[in-house]
Amino acid sequence: MLTGIISSHLEEVVLVMWLSAEPQLELIDWAAMSELLLSHRFFRLQRIRFEVMGMGRNQEQVRTWLRTRLDQWTAAEAASGLEVKFIDGY
Repeated sequence: MLTGIISSHLEEVVLVMWLSAEPQLELIDWAAMSELLLSHRFFRLQRIRFEVMGMGRNQEQVRTWLRTRLDQWTAAEAASGLEVKFIDGY
């Protein structure tokens, strides 16, 4: 989906996911996502926001999982550019 975006003005990417266990994250090619987000297409990108449903009390653990998987991007950008928001009620 992200590979189809062609915009030199994009500053934020928001990804919404249902997550109940860390192994579900292995369905995503994180290395490819990091490489893409560091490419010239996303040179204005300042934030990646994950809106996560289904994790309950393990919120800090989820933040760590996502930062670890996007380590190339978070190393190149300010770590504060990665935002994780938890949506209750799902």
